[in-house]
Amino acid sequence: MGSEKITDSGIIGIDAGGTFTDLAFLRDPDKAILARAKTPTKHDDLAGTIETGLSMILAKVDARAVSGINLASTLATNAIVEDKLQSAAIFLLGYPVDAVQKAQKEQTFGTDTIISIRGGHDVWGVQKDPLDEGALEEALLGLPAKIKAVAVSGYFSVRNPAHEDRALQIIEELRPKLYVTCGHELAMDLDAIKRATTCGLNAGLIPIVIDLLDSVGEICSKKGLADVPLSIVRGDGSLVSASWAKLHPVEMILSGPAASACGAYFLAGAP
Repeated sequence: MGSEKITDSGIIGIDAGGTFTDLAFLRDPDKAILARAKTPTKHDDLAGTIETGLSMILAKVDARAVSGINLASTLATNAIVEDKLQSAAIFLLGYPVDAVQKAQKEQTFGTDTIISIRGGHDVWGVQKDPLDEGALEEALLGLPAKIKAVAVSGYFSVRNPAHEDRALQIIEELRPKLYVTCGHELAMDLDAIKRATTCGLNAGLIPIVIDLLDSVGEICSKKGLADVPLSIVRGDGSLVSASWAKLHPVEMILSGPAASACGAYFLAGAP
C-alpha cells in the first residue's frame, strides 16, 4: 500500500526561486499538503529544474489527480537585475523632446533604441498632432535584427489610446514577428516616462517568459498534464493564466516573494 500514488484531487504549487525550486501538492478540499519536493535551481535551465521537481512530485501523486498548477518564479526579477532583457525598442508617440532627452540622459528607459514619433493627445484625450505613420513605418523597417520586441507609448494614451492602437496595427502588418506592448494596457497613471519605461521592460521580458512558459507547457504535456490549467503568480500574489502572463510578464516581477508571502500567510493560519 505504501507504494501507491496519491489519487486525491489537488493542486501543485511551484516556487522556482533563486537557490531552490520548491513544490507541494495540496489536496483540494482542505489544502492539506500531501506531497512536497525540493531541488536546486539551475539558472541556465529553469525549465529543466521545474521538470525535475515535477518528476519528484509525480512519483508520489497520480497525474490524473492534478486539477491545477500554480507557478511562481524570480525569472522576471532576475532578468532585470542581471541585465538579461531581450533587445527591445521603445516608440514614443507625441512625447516632449526635452522630457525624452532628460530621461535618456538619466538612462531611465533601459534601452538605447528610443524612437520618437510625432502624434499624441492632450490631457483631455484630444488629438494634439496626427500620428506620423510614414515615420513609424520607416523606423520599423529600419530596426536592427536583434530587436525582438517593441514598446509603444503615447504621451496621454491613458486618456486616448487611439494612436497606440493604430501603431500596433501598423507594426503587426509590417513586422508581424515582433512582440508588441502598448503602454495603456499596463498602466493608467499619468506619469508618461514611467509608463514608457514599464512598457519597455515588459517588451524585453516577453520573449524570455514565453520561452519558459512554452517549455513548461511541453513538460506538462509530456507528463500527462496537458489539460491541467497553468496559472502564474503575479507580483501582488494573485493568479493569472499563462497565456495572459506571456504578454504581461512585467506583472511577474516579485512573483517569487509574493508567493512566499502568501505561503507564510497560509501557514500562519491567518484569517
